[in-house]
Amino acid sequence: WISSHFSYPLWDIGQLFKELAHNIHMFRWKTSSKHFDSSYKHKSVERFRREIIISIMKIFGKVLIVANLFAVAESQCSVCGDGNEVTNPEAVFSFPGQPDTSCGDLEEDGELGLLPPQQCDILPTLIEDLCGCAQIPCNICGEGKEVGNPDPTFSFPGQPPLSCGELEDEGEQGLVDEDLCGILPNLVESLCECQPIGSTNAPTFPTVDLCSVCGDEKKVNNPGAIFSFPSQPSRTCEELEDEGEQGLLPGDECAFLPDLIEDLCDCQPIQEPGESCAVCGEGQIVGDPGEIFSFPGQPTRSCGELEDEGEQGLLDEDFCDTLPALIDTLCACQSEGSTIAPTPTAS
Repeated sequence: WISSHFSYPLWDIGQLFKELAHNIHMFRWKTSSKHFDSSYKHKSVERFRREIIISIMKIFGKVLIVANLFAVAESQCSVCGDGNEVTNPEAVFSFPGQPDTSCGDLEEDGELGLLPPQQCDILPTLIEDLCGCAQIPCNICGEGKEVGNPDPTFSFPGQPPLSCGELEDEGEQGLVDEDLCGILPNLVESLCECQPIGSTNAPTFPTVDLCSVCGDEKKVNNPGAIFSFPSQPSRTCEELEDEGEQGLLPGDECAFLPDLIEDLCDCQPIQEPGESCAVCGEGQIVGDPGEIFSFPGQPTRSCGELEDEGEQGLLDEDFCDTLPALIDTLCACQSEGSTIAPTPTAS
């Protein structure tokens, strides 16, 4: 209240003193100048003398205003007690020998310094319940703003360190000192990332460059092979591919990897899933998934892996058509739902 009411009069007085100093300077210059005739000099001196008197009167008037403001500030009274305010302004307060007054009007009279000090001292106890006296909440980020990052710790001399979130909570509960509250927005704005109420401050993540170690639209088909490179830890082709997909490989390393690992990791074009393929033929399933199937131009895999790839539509259609004849015996193809009895060994 003091800063808002005092700042302009005090600034105005400063300007008036500058004006007075200018007029005195001009007055002295005119009276000592030899460049004007006596008639002109007399008129100029008289004019600046009047202006000096007017400036002094203006300053005196402003000083009286400021003095009056200080007197009002000294006699201000918080009817609910320091740090509290009325929350039920419409309630009517009655006291013997005094006119009935609403809590809102009573609070205003106190702020204007219109209440006798002895009356002000007893009012908080008398009106606490009636007027709903409560601690004044403090928005630590300022009006219309809220904390955007509750985690940083705020420290201030004479106060315990608190996170921005804890400080905001204490402010909302009216636990922050009124004087401290007035300067908090400037102190915490950057630290607590104050932002307009209701806005979202989505976290930002660094851009990650993903890398296909086999090259664009290719994938590893020999995941167990070990790739070694000077000054780098050895890892399997599968691990290398995973690191690339997670953006964990440097861009310059990723650029030359396809040429280095193409044969080792058996890089192959990525095939879009097609129609599922029954590798043993329609109505048939693999009976011995552990057997290993090899075919020119194809990676070696077990019968079980071959069946899984067929069900996922990962096998070439023409290749799928030839498979039942190729693997019928090797993979012990059998009708769905049937079981193969174990072959007894000769004793």
